[in-house]
Amino acid sequence: MNYGCHNRAPLSSVLIVQDGWRYVAGSDGQTTRTPVLKRTPVYMSKDCQHTLDAPTDKKCKGCRWQA
Repeated sequence: MNYGCHNRAPLSSVLIVQDGWRYVAGSDGQTTRTPVLKRTPVYMSKDCQHTLDAPTDKKCKGCRWQA
């Protein structure tokens, strides 16, 4: 068994998050609430953090992100 980050895809530099709601009136007079989405930069480290604490962790063996 390995960690969920084992050989994962590279982290994205942008994240799409919800930023409120938009109310849209339909042709039948009904109002629909839809989410407003925006792009936000991701500032968290993209390096492997398991390498810092436990470089000999057996669950990290063979992971391409291990330093």
